[in-house]
Amino acid sequence: MLGFKPGNYAIYKTALRHSSVIYTKKLDLESNERLEFLGDAILDLVVSEKLYDDFPDKNEGELTKLRVKLVNRSFLNEVSIRIGIPSLLHQYVGKKRELLKDQHNIYGNALEAVIGAVYLDKGLKGARRFVESRVFVGDDEFDSILAREKDYKSRLVSYCQREGLVLDFEEQVSDKKGLFSVIVKIGEEYYGKGQGRRKKQAHQRAAETSLHLLGKKGIHID
Repeated sequence: MLGFKPGNYAIYKTALRHSSVIYTKKLDLESNERLEFLGDAILDLVVSEKLYDDFPDKNEGELTKLRVKLVNRSFLNEVSIRIGIPSLLHQYVGKKRELLKDQHNIYGNALEAVIGAVYLDKGLKGARRFVESRVFVGDDEFDSILAREKDYKSRLVSYCQREGLVLDFEEQVSDKKGLFSVIVKIGEEYYGKGQGRRKKQAHQRAAETSLHLLGKKGIHID
């Protein structure tokens, strides 16, 4: 999974120990939360360095948007599953409370904890090598992720500004399932609606649906 032989096995055991085990079994052990905190910072650093080198013409705001695309939680969950972290993760799953990967992001969090462990075990150079070889698997995947992830809301906002249209994202109170709902209003006309566990996610989905509806009207926005 790592691509190298660990020097300190204990730190990786901690990285693969979810907090649910500690709380439910009352173990006197450390969970992976502190390593997750460290790994998150290391991942941001490595990605920021690469973006800084690869895109010398982009400003701070543009680089920040690119970094958000590359370290989003959905992608980290996918990578974690791909390299085999779920089969090694020590977690507690109750009968009435399953920790589903699409709801709790525990696999992506564990990946960040492993990155933190690699940093402590092999230093920044080793952590950078792990991220480049295991997370992004070379420049091809790096580029494909940037092309795949789109900021739909920014595209819609830019279009409305260019055309002098009044754009509003009308938010609704979250429902019993904890989902936020947003509907897009352009001028006096309502367009796409989106839902998500976070307001930002709901905004993006509403914007994406709205762009699709505009496309049906023959208005295609790059």
